[in-house]
Formats: sequence, structure tokens, C-alpha cells
Amino acid sequence: MLNVQKDKIPDMLKEEKQTYFGPYEKTDFTKSKKAVGILAAVMTVAGIATMITFGVLKGTVYNEAAANAESTVLYIEARSDSSDSNTNSVRSITDIYDEADSGSILRNVFLDGKDFSDQYKTIEVSETPFTAYSSDPSVPTRYWYIFTVSFKTHYNLANTETYPLTVTDASDHSKTVSFENFDDAFTYAVVDYYATNAETVQVSVKNVVPSEGVPYLSSLSLGVGVGLAVTCLYLMIRYRISRGFTASLLAMVAGYGSVAFFVFTRISVTPIVALGSVGTVIFTLLAMLFILQKEKEIYRDSREKDKANLAFRSECLKLANSRASGELILFALVAAYLAIDYFGFGPAAYASPYLNLIIGIAYGTVLSLALLTPISLLIAKLLSKIHFSLPHHKKKNPNGLQMKKNNSAEPEEAVFIGIND
Repeated sequence: MLNVQKDKIPDMLKEEKQTYFGPYEKTDFTKSKKAVGILAAVMTVAGIATMITFGVLKGTVYNEAAANAESTVLYIEARSDSSDSNTNSVRSITDIYDEADSGSILRNVFLDGKDFSDQYKTIEVSETPFTAYSSDPSVPTRYWYIFTVSFKTHYNLANTETYPLTVTDASDHSKTVSFENFDDAFTYAVVDYYATNAETVQVSVKNVVPSEGVPYLSSLSLGVGVGLAVTCLYLMIRYRISRGFTASLLAMVAGYGSVAFFVFTRISVTPIVALGSVGTVIFTLLAMLFILQKEKEIYRDSREKDKANLAFRSECLKLANSRASGELILFALVAAYLAIDYFGFGPAAYASPYLNLIIGIAYGTVLSLALLTPISLLIAKLLSKIHFSLPHHKKKNPNGLQMKKNNSAEPEEAVFIGIND
């Protein structure tokens, strides 16, 4: 991929001059500037249009239907006498479901003759217990471990709705007890199989809706905008106005495009997906610094006599775009690898921001290689046509006297005070 040619690497001990400047030194990535420019424009316009449309019609720019859909959840709260360990008879996830244990709860509650072994999505237990204090000194402090079972199917838990639920008897599996609602069925199963009561174990089945994610897009946009404004000022001072402004503009386009992708494709996400755009902006700025810093090095090391002109600086930027591309692409691959790792193996709740970042890395890399140089040169060309002329004022003699001008061709005698006296 890097296409490094070892025979062209100079031997510094032999004082060989460098003739090899990277695997892509002869590749002109700006040839695709029109296609990439059209793509960036389409994504930006589509993002603005869909954000306005869905924001007005649905109150949110994202498709949160699946992510925020109501789901049915079983809660089992087990009381413990210790905060260090669960002393209740219901003490681990295997008590809720264990494929090898016929006495686990989900294997003995049936709906329409089918148990709940394959009807749950996740089973979780709180890492630290909920502590319940009492104002009565004679009542000891209680600790509650909460088991949460999310079902794949959403059930209507209204009082008027009934379900054909049955529970296998713990002492005689040939017998079953019938129920019409989830609370009664699961409460009976827990009490029957683990010899508990309502004081030590509380069971409930509820329909829950995930709370709205944060941060809000408006707040995030404001923060990124302020940060980009400060960064833009610094880059314009360090790398010239045209380069700094273009780098900041493309970073903003990349960050906006990565989050807009989820808006117009209607992939179901929560607002937390926007966090990936912050990473996209940072990555894109860092990627373009490879090119801008390489331009400074080429300009500094050049032995050209007349360097302070637009044509030479433009040529330096074009060379830098090709020579720095190898390092830029390698940096993008490392960043993408880390993002993919967190997307695939990190917490599921934070998968969408990393997916956003993966898309942003690819998008930002393309924008950096294809558009940074041509847009910078265009802005530099426009700025070169702007000329400021300040009014010139001649200094006047404060005494109002003018020195006498000698028009004679003969040389004047030099007057030195203290010598000619």
C-alpha cells in the first residue's frame, strides 16, 4: 500500500541527496477535485434540506423510531443483607436464565406454550446495589440488586389486555399454573423456584421508553463552531490566510457531512451520534496539517532566489499535497482502525458515534487530498488581486524653513562641527 522503493532512499552516511519523496510524489490527487467538490456540495445541501424538513415535521432531525421505541422489560429486585455480595437466593444472571439449568426462571414461564428462553435480548444486573436506609434505628440497612431483562417483543401491559401465560410448578414439572398478566406469572415463578417472598424479592414487568440522548445538535454545533473559529485564526497566522481558512472550512464540511449522512439515510440512531462529528473535525484538521507543514518545509529548504511570489508558493503547495499524502493516508488508516475497534467491541450504546467517526475519517481524507490545494490556490489568487495603497504624507520642516539646494556641479565642502570652527 505504501509502495516504498528502498533503492531510492538516500544513504545519509554517503551524503546522498534525496531523490525520493514518498510513494505518491507523482500522484496528483487534485485531478478528482470536481467530483469530490460535487459530492461535498450534494451532501451539504442534502443535509441542510433534510435537517430542516425532518426538524419541522418530526421535531428531531434523526430517525429515532427504532432506538427510542417502547420495549417490555422485566425487573427483579433482590434484597441483600450485604453491600459486598448478593446474599439473596436470586443472586446471579444464571438464576434468570441458564441453558443448562431447567430451574432458571425464563425456562419455566410460557406464553402460548413457548418459554422465554429465546424471547429476551439482554439480561443485566446492577454492579453496585441500591442502598435503602431506614429512619428507624432498629431496622437494618437493606441493599437491593436489580436484574433487568429486556424482551425482544413489545407487549401491551394495559389492564384490559390478557395473555395465556403458564408457569411450570417447581416441585412437580408435570403441573402448570395459569395466569393472564406478566406481573403475576413472573412473581409466582420467582417465589416458587427460589422460595422467596415479596419482602425479599420484588418483581415487575413494565413498558419503558429510552430517555432522549445528549448532546443536543445545536449546543454541539455552537461548541464546534467556536473552536473552529479560534483554530482558523491560528492557522491563518501560521500557514497564511488562504491555507488556514480553507483547512477550517473543509474540516467543518467534513464534520457536518458525517452527521448529515445519518439524517438523509434515515439510519436509526440517537442524538449521541453527533459526538462522532467532533472527532471528524479534529481528524480532518490534523490530516491537513501534514500537507501545510510539508509546504513550509519545501519552501524553507528551496534554494530558489525569488521565492516570495504567488507562483512559487502555489508550486510548493502542489508538491506538498503529493509528498505528504503517504503520511496522511497512513494516519487515516491508524485512526480508522481504532474507530473500527471501538465500534465493533466497545459499548453498544456508543457504537453510533464511532460509526460516524469511521465515515468522517474517509470523508475527511478525501476532502484533504482533493480540495485543500485547489481551494487554497483559488483564494490566494483572489487575495493577490486586492491591493491597499496608503496615502503618503511628506514631512514638513517644523520651523517652516527649507534647506537651500545647491545646483552647482562643484563638490561642496563638508562641514563638521568642532573641526571646521
